[in-house]
Amino acid sequence: MSRVKAVSFSENKVGKRIKASKKKLSWALVIDEQELKIDLYLSKLSRKVKVAVNTEIKYTGKQTKGVMFQFTHEFNGHQINLIQQGKIYDLRIDSVSFDFMLMQDKTKNEFTYDYKEPEVQIVEPSVPEPKKVTTNPFEDLFDEPKEEYKDPVIVESQPKKLKPFTIKPPPQQGQFKGVGVFQAPNIQPVKAQLASDLFDNPSKPVSQQARTVSPVPLVMPSFPQADNPFKTGNPFNNSPKAHQPNYYYTGPNYHK
Repeated sequence: MSRVKAVSFSENKVGKRIKASKKKLSWALVIDEQELKIDLYLSKLSRKVKVAVNTEIKYTGKQTKGVMFQFTHEFNGHQINLIQQGKIYDLRIDSVSFDFMLMQDKTKNEFTYDYKEPEVQIVEPSVPEPKKVTTNPFEDLFDEPKEEYKDPVIVESQPKKLKPFTIKPPPQQGQFKGVGVFQAPNIQPVKAQLASDLFDNPSKPVSQQARTVSPVPLVMPSFPQADNPFKTGNPFNNSPKAHQPNYYYTGPNYHK
């Protein structure tokens, strides 16, 4: 039984002057334990196409617009087709896509794992506890909680000795000389030594007592009305005019 295995696929730019002007597509596979390599050369400038099988050129031509490229070759009884689908070139071996075989081989290696049969664990059935029979129907619904009884631990505690309590007086904020905080001061009345009582009649009449305030004249002295220019006749002279009484000054050369 023949077997076909896809190995690898590569795409490179191989232009001499401009690398992007020429492209090389390579497919490597194994058919019946024989290696097979197919190379496709595409030129963007001249639109030439070359196909080499194991470095031997099998096809040379030129692409035309509107026509898809197709190449057919037979190797060890297997049909090899190279078909153009738009901008993609697909290699098929016996109508099976090279990309499909390559993906299938990768997934087989990725998803292989060792299968182990699960161990069967035998679980012994637990024996249910016998249910107690009571005449009270409510006791069957609720089970009594299990309580663990422990012997009480008695610890002999010795009474604590209290420290002797002493009363301290409050701190003294201020002290007077000879007088304590809680001691009332000894207050003695002071008697004022006055010449006579304040409410007694004066010994001397008011007129005979010595005056300490200087006398103030009751009648003000008479001064001439010097501040009135109409009385003096001259605003710059404060002395009164004796020979021109009752004259009013209304101008420099006017006298009434």
